[in-house]
Amino acid sequence: MKTYKYPLYDQSNTIRLGNLLDDIWQVHVYFHEWQRQRYKDGLPSANHAAMCAHLTELKRTTQPHWKALPSQALQEELKRIHLAYDRFFKKLGGRPKIKKRHKFRSFTLKQTGWSLMDGYNKAL
Repeated sequence: MKTYKYPLYDQSNTIRLGNLLDDIWQVHVYFHEWQRQRYKDGLPSANHAAMCAHLTELKRTTQPHWKALPSQALQEELKRIHLAYDRFFKKLGGRPKIKKRHKFRSFTLKQTGWSLMDGYNKAL
């Protein structure tokens, strides 16, 4: 897999990507807090499928602005959260932490039809 890193400056063409990162970070925070609340309530940790189902319900009811986010990026974020909690409960790592906003700098786009052309990201 190739990874490209682009700095996000205050330009009109990158403001949308910055807003996208903010919204995906909100999803990140929400699901970490949701998992922690489930743990406090004595419920088992939610797996990836349960988190995806909960995300769909949230998009339909309380968070309709999340519908505009790339679904594969959200699924990858939920997968990372699920794996972090799996490692925690198997005693292979520490308690998963919520990333600070200024450290949340990337999201994954798999199979979404993006390519690097002339130094710019363009959708195919």
